[in-house]
Amino acid sequence: MHARSESVLRRTRSTSIALAAYAVIGGLSSFLGWAADLPRLTDWLGGGISIQPNATIAALSSGVTLLLLTFGHRYLAALSGALVAAIGGSTLFQYVSGIDLHIDTVLMFERTWGRAGVLFPGRMGPPGTVSWTAIGLALVIASFWRSSGSRVRALVPALASTTAAISSLSLIGYLYGADMLYTIPTSTVIALPTSTFILAVSVGL
Repeated sequence: MHARSESVLRRTRSTSIALAAYAVIGGLSSFLGWAADLPRLTDWLGGGISIQPNATIAALSSGVTLLLLTFGHRYLAALSGALVAAIGGSTLFQYVSGIDLHIDTVLMFERTWGRAGVLFPGRMGPPGTVSWTAIGLALVIASFWRSSGSRVRALVPALASTTAAISSLSLIGYLYGADMLYTIPTSTVIALPTSTFILAVSVGL
């Protein structure tokens, strides 16, 4: 029984590492797409909907956080997770308040492409905003509350399930050509890379 538990733990750990690595590599390559003026690294299908720069940093940071958690570096993970929550939360604040914090275009490198479907240049859409905020909170909670029986800790799978559902809905839209599930600027717009990164981190959590 003990050997079986160890085997399951190793598989779970390996899966978490693989999913985290995907988010890190994907987030980094997407950011390099903006930095090096290579649109196809941000828009895999060439349809005009690119992962926005702030979302690339959120994906990269969330993958790093998941790796830190997997290897037991909880204090560093809390800091990294807080960054993810701050990226999502600041964007959410802009949507809710209508106040422009002038942070969306900081990492765009003055590119004029990748703006299809976005309400504001450089600002990720509502699904990504909500998802990265929730993922950031889940990562911080997982860093501080170690007991699986904790009520606060129970929020982690709940938040991860929610973000997995959001990303899965958009992925279904991409898969079946139901563009209303990923193109409406005020509610559903989200890039394919963003959807996959969110799903990977959600499952990892």
